[in-house]
Amino acid sequence: MANKVSNDLQPWHRLEGKVAMVTGASSGLGSDFSLDLAKAGSNIIAAARQTHRLNSLCHEINHFTCPNSPPSPNTTVRAVAVALDLTAYGPAINASVQKAWEAFGRIERMRDGGVEGSIININRGEFLGSVAYASSKAGLITMTFKAVMAIELGMHNIRVNGIMLMKKHWIKSVALRILPLKALGSSDPALTSLVRYSVHDTSKYVSSNIFIIDSGATLPGIPIFSSL
Repeated sequence: MANKVSNDLQPWHRLEGKVAMVTGASSGLGSDFSLDLAKAGSNIIAAARQTHRLNSLCHEINHFTCPNSPPSPNTTVRAVAVALDLTAYGPAINASVQKAWEAFGRIERMRDGGVEGSIININRGEFLGSVAYASSKAGLITMTFKAVMAIELGMHNIRVNGIMLMKKHWIKSVALRILPLKALGSSDPALTSLVRYSVHDTSKYVSSNIFIIDSGATLPGIPIFSSL
């Protein structure tokens, strides 16, 4: 009964029939998102440069078992690994996308396939690092929040949203003194639940938004630094 109520109130906990391509899936958030989306029922195309890590991730997903079901020697392929370097030239990326397309008969290769879908860009809330890195992150925000991608892809029933988060390791000692919520959450459920919602059809009218997950750090005009 409790599960039924939860599914009714949060239908994005069930993602059967969806196919998600997750870039950077070999570690970190990409791996977390792949595992969580798979647990919700989605098929996963795990893409990254380090294929040996992807193979381990896909093996884990393909051997998921339901809690009340005995282990089965027969595994259903629900995740495949695809080598992908986003800094490569067009032909190499197209070959990776084609392999992803063939894995499940489709990905939400949405524009060409006429399939409704969702693009979720993940970004950091701070731009420390090289000029090239900082510029690329700022460009990603512009593409998402300024509606550039959403306008171009909206006619194909593709929505585009972003999630901005704070990197918690190097700022933790400072952040816990200045954040209104006094905490830095883990990826699950702080981020995974939002990714599920953004994938689910419930969010079919949500596009060109950036969801900020930072425990209130970007509250405008409020000086919170007196506690340092």
